[in-house]
Amino acid sequence: MIDPITAGLGIANFALPKLAKWIFGEDGEAVANEVVDLAKSVTGAKDPEEALSILQANPDLVLEFQRQAAAIEIRLIVADMETLKDVNATSRAEYASNDKFVKRWRPTFGYVMALTWAVQIFATAGGMVYAIVTVPANAGQILEAIGAVNAASVPMWAVALSVIGVSVWKRSDDKRVAAGQASGIGFVDAIATRIAGGR
Repeated sequence: MIDPITAGLGIANFALPKLAKWIFGEDGEAVANEVVDLAKSVTGAKDPEEALSILQANPDLVLEFQRQAAAIEIRLIVADMETLKDVNATSRAEYASNDKFVKRWRPTFGYVMALTWAVQIFATAGGMVYAIVTVPANAGQILEAIGAVNAASVPMWAVALSVIGVSVWKRSDDKRVAAGQASGIGFVDAIATRIAGGR
């Protein structure tokens, strides 16, 4: 029996790839279980492997799975938006502070992220070269370990990039206000508009 995350990813990647990103998140196992349970419910299968096989053979059931899975996706999007609202509120409070250390956390965080990203990229590339050139007999195992480490860092990068996105957006808005211009549309509101198909 495969683990819930692997099973959920397999089903999501085939039937509704947009759900897969949440399986890498903080509540990944819970989301994966929801995906598996829904697939079994739609197909009448007893296990996720059977459910995936049935979905692969029946496009109509895939459409039904997608229709019902939309509720899961909407709930996850709303939860993400609430998180972004909290981050946005924190950014506003910090910008209002007269403490220079508080005001400089955003560029500091950005520089640290850029450095960390560079270290990870160079370490990954270096590890691959080392494995292939120096120890070709064990290259497969080393490359697999590198891939596992990078995959495990996906949730961390998702959170970090969300924070950076809100920070950059808010900083641009702050500059407009400081220049005497009207504040632009809120970051979360902009996301909601895009999801709804607006401009």
